[in-house]
Amino acid sequence: MARGSTFPLADRALGGTLERRLRRWRKEERSYDAIARLLADEGIQVTDETVRRWANDLGIKKGRAA
Repeated sequence: MARGSTFPLADRALGGTLERRLRRWRKEERSYDAIARLLADEGIQVTDETVRRWANDLGIKKGRAA
């Protein structure tokens, strides 16, 4: 899976919880921009496009199917 070079760094900074967080936030129907802001609050500076790419690479869908 091509997660891009920033995923492993961000995941490590968050103690290995990035995928779980992304799945939860998308299940809560948060936008990519909102997720990028949540990550920024934790010191992870990424764009909404980066969050979208990560979600797509991980097969994460918005809403209950996430």
